[in-house]
Amino acid sequence: MQQMGSACCKMSGLMLLISGLSFLTYGLNIWKDGMLVHLVGGLFLTLYALGSMMHAMDMCPSCQVMPESKAPAKKK
Repeated sequence: MQQMGSACCKMSGLMLLISGLSFLTYGLNIWKDGMLVHLVGGLFLTLYALGSMMHAMDMCPSCQVMPESKAPAKKK
């Protein structure tokens, strides 16, 4: 299993944050439309789960690791 790249980690965190905040605002009675809250929260949880599955199966196009021989040299 490959590690998530920086962009994938940020997007995964953002999806979980939006999902959690939507449920929190509903629980605090700030956002009153329960159907929309569950739609938004469920959508972002589903996207997070799909992203995690793609990384578990090494299918993320953003995180494909280049072979060591073709990797660019690191600057010091």
